[in-house]
Amino acid sequence: MFRNTLKELLKDIFEIPKVSYDLPGESKEQGCIFVSIDSAQNSVKKGKECSIVRGSISIYSNGDKLPFGFFSKKINQAQPALTQGLFFYNMDENNKIFQNIVERKCNFIFLYSNEYDPEGGSLTSLDVS
Repeated sequence: MFRNTLKELLKDIFEIPKVSYDLPGESKEQGCIFVSIDSAQNSVKKGKECSIVRGSISIYSNGDKLPFGFFSKKINQAQPALTQGLFFYNMDENNKIFQNIVERKCNFIFLYSNEYDPEGGSLTSLDVS
């Protein structure tokens, strides 16, 4: 439902071309936004799908390339249409990984709404016993 939309929004807001819902590997890949979804409340009514998504994002990088304030700077620079349904908090949580490699984290709430009109398909055969 919301995953592709969230992925594209994060790419555009933070200007990092790779977004992954997978867990980071042991190598702690740099230059990728890792998204962890904690909860998603979904509903579909009258042709609309809505979700309230809670989660966090983390980025691994050299501490010099990803300074404190990176999240707030990119969010403030983004077009308002990109951040309209997103609320970010607990920005710049920091974990040192190895020497100068750090993990910066940020939590978010994403309010998703879209039309829901699945293709009906066609019935090709029917077996009655």
